[in-house]
Amino acid sequence: MIRPQLEEFMRRMDQKSVAIIPAAREATRSNDTQYRFRQDSDFYYLTGFEEPESIAVIAPDHEQKYTLFVRPRDPDRTYLTVRKTFITAWASTLNSTTQSSKRLRRCAL
Repeated sequence: MIRPQLEEFMRRMDQKSVAIIPAAREATRSNDTQYRFRQDSDFYYLTGFEEPESIAVIAPDHEQKYTLFVRPRDPDRTYLTVRKTFITAWASTLNSTTQSSKRLRRCAL
């Protein structure tokens, strides 16, 4: 399921073009404190995804028109910041798959 905003964005893109849209990054306030995370408005509008440091690759002319890259899960960081991500569950709600890589996890939509 692709959001209507993303469908419209792809419709308006040049068919042979590729858009790479980064998500917002987490910001550290001090050594052990993070600012409250707020997703980049454009990224959220197109993807509806709130995970920091993600990358959306949109290529209307390719077989895989929309690919979302997310950072790998870090159990220590999740525990320390009390921030849990559910990438696989999120991907399954969109009838998509997830694939792991060394640096990024790919959600093929």
